[in-house]
Amino acid sequence: MGDIKEKFEVLEGLPVLVCLLKIADKTVLYANKSAKIALGENITGELFPNIFEISRDLEDIIEKIRNNIDSNDIVKSFAQLKNGKKFILFFNEYKMETESGNEDALIVTAVDIATIKRDSGLVSRNKNDIYNKSDGLDFLENCLHDVENDETNYFSATYVYIPNTDELVKGNDDSAKKDHITELVSVIKSSIRVTDMFCNMEEDTEFLMISPKCKHGIMSKILTAIENKLEIINNTKDRKNKLKISYSVMEISKKNMDSPENIVKKVRDIII
Repeated sequence: MGDIKEKFEVLEGLPVLVCLLKIADKTVLYANKSAKIALGENITGELFPNIFEISRDLEDIIEKIRNNIDSNDIVKSFAQLKNGKKFILFFNEYKMETESGNEDALIVTAVDIATIKRDSGLVSRNKNDIYNKSDGLDFLENCLHDVENDETNYFSATYVYIPNTDELVKGNDDSAKKDHITELVSVIKSSIRVTDMFCNMEEDTEFLMISPKCKHGIMSKILTAIENKLEIINNTKDRKNKLKISYSVMEISKKNMDSPENIVKKVRDIII
């Protein structure tokens, strides 16, 4: 278990709380930097039920996850700290490799409800908030150079598409579309690491995200956390046009590296 922190190193810079919970004794095996700031530096080894007051019984949550046929159905629960801060917890099953074999665990993502409400209100009209296509391709080329010189290096390339935006223009000017896209971008940018590149690619609805030292599986969990945020925002606001993204992810290493243009085409072709 000594390599748990190294395995989850990519999660250290995320602005959401992430914990790894051992199902057998309900103790916290790992907590990222955000979790330690919010919950205390000595959270590792603590009993999870002693940290959060959960609105659902933890045993019921574990049972639902184990009996869940559709693994894409995220199990969630409201929770509260002793200081009154309220969170929404998202639970994903995780098979942890140990010397004696696989052990059942849960990856718990905790999102501060106040933060979600604040992020959803950040509507900026400054185009400089997002890198352009040229910046993104330059950053991608640098990542490919690093991979070429180090066969142990890798990164994830994610193509993000915002669907159904043309519906927002019907009967309106394009300000509703711009506000919709800006709000989505704000939520995405507040959920990724400062080391990740997020740039606009085609028109206003397509974006590329390059995440150094990030495996495909970890990137998928980050994107799931973003989708969870969007779902909460959609449910807390009376809106006709729901915030939604489509995306595809490729993990790039020396084995499958290509030109920047070809990588963008490959990851884009999956969803567009």
